[in-house]
Amino acid sequence: MSLILNERMKLSMHNQTLTILSVKREDIGFYECEIRNPISSNRSDPITLTVNSLFLSIERTTKPNLTVNRTSVIENDTLDFTCGTEQAGGNILWFFNNISLILNEKMKLSMNNQTLTILSVKRKGAGSYQCEIRNSISSNRSDPIILVVNYGPDTPMIFPTALNYPVGATIELNCSAESNPPAQLTCLINGIQMASSFKLSIANVSLNHTGTYNCMASKSVTGLSRSKDINITVSDK
Repeated sequence: MSLILNERMKLSMHNQTLTILSVKREDIGFYECEIRNPISSNRSDPITLTVNSLFLSIERTTKPNLTVNRTSVIENDTLDFTCGTEQAGGNILWFFNNISLILNEKMKLSMNNQTLTILSVKRKGAGSYQCEIRNSISSNRSDPIILVVNYGPDTPMIFPTALNYPVGATIELNCSAESNPPAQLTCLINGIQMASSFKLSIANVSLNHTGTYNCMASKSVTGLSRSKDINITVSDK
């Protein structure tokens, strides 16, 4: 009998292709196509369509809802991501910066993979996190959550490392410290603040400029501070 199209079926422009968008049990049966003109017609051999009931019981996945208790953390904090879904029977996968997440010793998943716990977040853990629901017929990935990790400051570095200067020379020191966000840098000589920046420049130095030069890095976000000392000698030789 002639096929009666329903809302799940569509034909191409010239009727050469029949598409069934979501196969159901009622679509089981024989399918044939026929070419017809004013003087004759010819029908193809039949094709039998069978439908596996196992797949009919599986629903297409919907987008999961990824949540986290904080999106901005301090290094070494503990963090929980939760992949929210009401669908049963699918597998939950995790992604970091669009690549399958490789668990390390600081990460653990709940029994059903729905919760990802990072026991001690490190700076390299900053980035984009997503979860994905996948079953035998489809997959769907959550919107990303961008995690910001505040860290540092690390122990500052002072350049150059020259320790001896003649009278009349210029001492130029640069201080830097790994930190996110950037730390406040302060330069001190013998405990007295000389500059609230990463650079200290003293022209035409005298013997009085001999002493301990200190670079201090501090940050209110993490509550940490670090310092680095060098001893500089100015001589008239």
